[in-house]
Amino acid sequence: MEWIEKIIAIFKLPLKTIVVISLICGLILFLPTEFLEKMKLSELVSEYGKYFGIIFLITFSYSVVAFVILLWNKVKKWKMKKNYIKTACKALAELTLPEIYLLREFLFQDKDVIEVPYESTEFTSLYNKGILILASKKMRSYVFGHFISVTINPEIKKFITEDVLKLPKNPTQKDVDEAMRTRPSFLSSLNYINNLMDNFGHIGRFF
Repeated sequence: MEWIEKIIAIFKLPLKTIVVISLICGLILFLPTEFLEKMKLSELVSEYGKYFGIIFLITFSYSVVAFVILLWNKVKKWKMKKNYIKTACKALAELTLPEIYLLREFLFQDKDVIEVPYESTEFTSLYNKGILILASKKMRSYVFGHFISVTINPEIKKFITEDVLKLPKNPTQKDVDEAMRTRPSFLSSLNYINNLMDNFGHIGRFF
């Protein structure tokens, strides 16, 4: 039947449009007769009222179900986020020293995104715990390893404090020297490559 096909076609519309259709049909059906007469809609309601009723019931029911699903997904997402933060905070309290040294690099380099060895156990562990996430899927490959750009998961960034990183609030020169001494070993190789590429860039300007 043609009218059934038209109703089915409604479900292909965006949810906002379906809600608007439901609202319009509801107003036409439930507004006082006097108002409908003033709006010159009384004849339309008399002739097609049953269709407005069917469309209203279908679109209203669909809108309610869609709203419930949307609300449920938001609650589910909120619970997942809450559980993740709880688990991540627990993981932050149990970090190994190599993991802490890697996280310190965001502070020492004063960057939101840093490069780390893709094969390193520290990165793998922090990534699996949801503490680090990929900032890009692109990878730089060298003879000494593959490097990937990562960033701290924004959901827990505020929980990574000086205490978590085992850094004193008022460091002495001895503290600074110790922190520099324990920086990840891959930095020397990565800095060498970056400096080499910068030098090639400067040389290229002369040609």
